[in-house]
Amino acid sequence: MKSTYKLFGAYWDGMQAVKYDELHIYNSTNQSMEPISFQQLLSVQNETELSRIITPYETNNAITIGIDYRTESTNPILRVFLEKRLCQMIAHLSERFQSVRCVRV
Repeated sequence: MKSTYKLFGAYWDGMQAVKYDELHIYNSTNQSMEPISFQQLLSVQNETELSRIITPYETNNAITIGIDYRTESTNPILRVFLEKRLCQMIAHLSERFQSVRCVRV
C-alpha cells in the first residue's frame, strides 16, 4: 500500500532533533536570500532532493527556514508531528551550516 503514495516527511524519520523549547522562531528576516520553505523541506524524499534545495545556500554561513504552516493547529498530533520534523530539519541542517534560523512567512 505504501508504494502507491508518498508519505510526507518520511526522509526525516529517525534523525536527531533539537529541543523544541529551545527553538526561536522570528517574525521577519533581513537576509538577502529567500528562506527555504518548511513545506519544501517536508516534501524531501532523499538526500539528492535535499542537496538540490540547499545548494544555492552553501556559500552562506547561515540558512533560514520559512515556517509556512500554522503551528496553532487544533489537531495536537499534527502539531507535535510538524514541530518534531522542524526540530529534525534544524539539527540536520546545523551539520552543514553554522546557523539555522526560522522565520514566520
